[in-house]
Amino acid sequence: MLLVVTFHFWPQLLPGGFVGVDIFFAISGFLIGGHLLRELADTGTIRLKRFWMRRISRLLPASLTVLAVVMALTWLLVPAYQWRDSLNQIVGSALYVQNWVLTTQAVDYLAQDNAPTAVQHYWSLSVEEQFYVFVPIILTLVWWLSRGFSSRRKRFITLARVLMVLGGYLSVSRYSFLGSAMAARTFLRWFARGSFLVA
Repeated sequence: MLLVVTFHFWPQLLPGGFVGVDIFFAISGFLIGGHLLRELADTGTIRLKRFWMRRISRLLPASLTVLAVVMALTWLLVPAYQWRDSLNQIVGSALYVQNWVLTTQAVDYLAQDNAPTAVQHYWSLSVEEQFYVFVPIILTLVWWLSRGFSSRRKRFITLARVLMVLGGYLSVSRYSFLGSAMAARTFLRWFARGSFLVA
């Protein structure tokens, strides 16, 4: 957290401070992934509804409150010609796809000449929420497909299949976005979130 804060206030002092976000993703992915794998090992399933409801109750109230306040302040304080971009990003943030909204608009978060909106930073929360939605489903599916194997072998097969899915996803993205730098960053951060698999 200190790396990121220092980078935002004094970028010349710590030009690589944004790596703190990726460190957070790796640690968070390790903890959540480990929890999900332990639940699979103990019960043979992940209680998806319970897992998602805990995430929703923790993040959604504060997140939506901030977006509502930002929308009101945008209407009051931001010039009318910027409303459309701001509204698109507010909606993208509310749906937790802000990282993809920025990617499709070819917005470079680090570029100094971009006019940032008040919710541009929601890209990281979007990555986190997408991880919470898709990784438990993928883990459950590959665990189910690995039934009948010993526990250690099942864990290895689960790891291999998840890595193949993520690798395929990354390969498709390479061609879908024609080598977009923002797309590359988006997928690298997805991999950072999934790094618990090799820990």
